Amino acid sequence: MLRELRKKFVFIVMGSMFAIFFLLLFAINAFNIATQEQKISHTMETLVENGGQFPVRDMHRDPQPPPEPGFSDLWQQSPEAPFMVRYCCVYLDSSGAVMKVFMDRIAALSQEDAVSYAQMIFSQGITQGKIGGYRFQLSSWQGNYLFILLDASAEEQNIFSLLLISCIIGVGAYLIVFALVVLFSKRAVKPIAESYEKQKQFIADVSHELKTPLTVISADSEILSMTFGENEWCKGIDKQTAKMRHLISRMLTLTRMDADAPKTEQREFSLSEAVYDTAMSFAPLAQRSEKRFSVDIAPDLLFTGNEGEIRQCVSILLDNAVKYCDENGEISVSLRREKRLQLDVINTYQHADKLEYRKLFDRFYRADQARSVGNSYGLGLSIARSIVQRHRGSIRACPCGHGRILFRVTFSS
Repeated sequence: MLRELRKKFVFIVMGSMFAIFFLLLFAINAFNIATQEQKISHTMETLVENGGQFPVRDMHRDPQPPPEPGFSDLWQQSPEAPFMVRYCCVYLDSSGAVMKVFMDRIAALSQEDAVSYAQMIFSQGITQGKIGGYRFQLSSWQGNYLFILLDASAEEQNIFSLLLISCIIGVGAYLIVFALVVLFSKRAVKPIAESYEKQKQFIADVSHELKTPLTVISADSEILSMTFGENEWCKGIDKQTAKMRHLISRMLTLTRMDADAPKTEQREFSLSEAVYDTAMSFAPLAQRSEKRFSVDIAPDLLFTGNEGEIRQCVSILLDNAVKYCDENGEISVSLRREKRLQLDVINTYQHADKLEYRKLFDRFYRADQARSVGNSYGLGLSIARSIVQRHRGSIRACPCGHGRILFRVTFSS
């Protein structure tokens, strides 16, 4: 029990931490990308507005140093940009012929390549984009055209570096948190596990204590029947005593299955025969209730587990199907192997679409009228789920159309 609680605790905490880390990394890198793109755009706009040149600050008119940049100046161009930005300009006339080339601010690109790029972009009619690792913009200027080719490798390197560093730090931090969560998970779930163990022990103790008065009541009822003859009061006592014994037996069964006890003996057996034999034992009961009963069992399907528990699980599902099937309804049982072994128990029920299927396996669940009839205490399906989980399988319930309920058990082998 403690192990399962620890697994769930670690899974929930680490799932939440993954979502938080992912959002943080995404937000940081998205903001950085937006910042760098804005700087590139601002540089381009400045060059276009000034005809391919950066405006020069007149130190005679403005001798004071520029103020320290604040958060509001985050998107503004640095005063040192003219000395750091690498770019070139090609001036074209209205026909695309080269008028002038400015190459003083770039060294990694030849004039021939710059002219070639400018004429190609002009012929294609593209105004801005990327080419050859550079950002470009083609704009109208004084009746002609200005082609600017900007080296944005520094900004792109900044984006890549921050992305790489943040991912490395994020993964490292996530692994550290994972180690800490695993380390302290036992201490975190220990109070819950202790409370649950006390609850199980209480149920087991009470169940054992109730057996003695029930035995006395049953014996007294038998003596009364022998002394005064059978009557409705003695029959009522016997009926209620039997119901209490059945309830206690189910509670003890669940307590034993939930305990961290050694697993029951498991061996390979014919699952086809076990399901078929159990199903056919319910056929007469279904026929007496005027319900159609069909069985479709694939032959020679083998399974390794506790045969007695598997038969009990199938019996619980069929008993549930017979009890809650509509009058003149239909019950079907099928077993087949697809990717995994799959057992389906289907019965008709007119209110199938209204049931809260997630609660059907809860103990003592009686929210729906269909769960509070006969001798049902809402423990049968809980026992079936425990059996399936002990055999590394899964069980679920869902509507399957036309007013029918499907219980599907899937085993991995």
